[in-house]
Amino acid sequence: MVYFILTTLFFIAVMTVYSIFAKSVNNNKKMKDSLFYTLLIAITALFIKYTGAIFYYERGDMGAFITWMKNLNANGCAGFYTKYGLCYPPLHIFLVYFAGIISKFFNLADFSLVQILLIKSPALICDVLTCIFMYKIGKQHLSDKAGVILCLLYALNPAVFFNSGVWGQMDSIYTLCIIIMCYMISEEKLMIAYFAFAAAILFKYQGIIFAPVIICGILDQVILKDFNLKKFFKHFFVGLSAILTMIICHLPFIFGNGNAANNAGTITASYGEALTAFRYASVNAYNFWAMLGLNWHTQEDRFLTLTYNNWGTIAILIIVVIAICTSFKNKKSRTKYYSVAAFIISAMFLFSVRMHERYLFPAIPLILIAYIVKPSILLLISYSGLTLMNFYNCAHVLFYYNPHAYNPKAFPIISISLGTIILWALFCFDFIKTNYFSKKPDLPVY
Repeated sequence: MVYFILTTLFFIAVMTVYSIFAKSVNNNKKMKDSLFYTLLIAITALFIKYTGAIFYYERGDMGAFITWMKNLNANGCAGFYTKYGLCYPPLHIFLVYFAGIISKFFNLADFSLVQILLIKSPALICDVLTCIFMYKIGKQHLSDKAGVILCLLYALNPAVFFNSGVWGQMDSIYTLCIIIMCYMISEEKLMIAYFAFAAAILFKYQGIIFAPVIICGILDQVILKDFNLKKFFKHFFVGLSAILTMIICHLPFIFGNGNAANNAGTITASYGEALTAFRYASVNAYNFWAMLGLNWHTQEDRFLTLTYNNWGTIAILIIVVIAICTSFKNKKSRTKYYSVAAFIISAMFLFSVRMHERYLFPAIPLILIAYIVKPSILLLISYSGLTLMNFYNCAHVLFYYNPHAYNPKAFPIISISLGTIILWALFCFDFIKTNYFSKKPDLPVY
């Protein structure tokens, strides 16, 4: 508990100091050796993350990864999904496979410190790469100094440190892919964005949640901007190439053991299961449903004649419509994609069903980038607050969850859920104000 209090006070102090001096920092265009300081922050952050990663690991997930490593090294990829069923998409499994090769080459003992750090490394490295991305975007839209400071703010983010360093999860990998996707769309490099989006899905099934963002990019830059058949078919075939790349990544898991048809059927089923598994209103996501005391409550119960699952589906449809309408309202904007993506994932987390605690994670860097491209104190508060709420949510699930004495209406669950909703409302207020009422000019797409 002391650790949580000190972390909270430290992060609030850092964000408060930045908010006080934000204007002068953002307007200071030049900073000598800004790239050097950024790299220094990145290296230091990586060192701190590795240092922190040695103090704890979650034995359940790590045990699964180690078991998969052994199986992949012994039997190869073919039939992996048939044996283990629903787990993670191919690129994630490839990372586990390569980690297993390294572990076997150096004869690392199971659950040894070096092996645990090896498994955590891809996510930790992606955290640092995201820090560098913050610098790049901050420098582009604000100033050299702002880029360095914002890189530091993300490096000090406790939710990021906890997710990758303590828990050892891989959310930062697909999150980086989503950030790259949004950046490429904003830079009018839509065809590269297709592959970034494909990579996000190949790392984590839930990447499909961001499909409306890529649809908005296609509407803006292919359909509404100087439409012609040559450009349309060019994008069409590049998009097909991204889909073909996704299919190719699955082939090692299909062919090689004489059961190709069965393996292919298992993989196809796994994508459907990924979207419908854990049929509960909330799966440890402290959101709207958890606030009502419905965490781990079946999604088939009814409210006003509709099941919670039906209400979750309606919420998804409304979220997608709002996202596309917002994009259309600002069709000349090049920077809207970050805030639209943040809105989609955060709203899905709060109001859709079957959400896990870590599904809010991508919203955190996306909100910070939305702040970079259009600074607002509300975005800064939302970034800080949702960081702490996600940190509390994940820490409570990892350290305090007790299935034998579980109370879905416990104070931490209700209070964190309510806090997340309030902070999301602040983000939405800024989202609506910026996209529907702001007259501040933006970099045009046309």
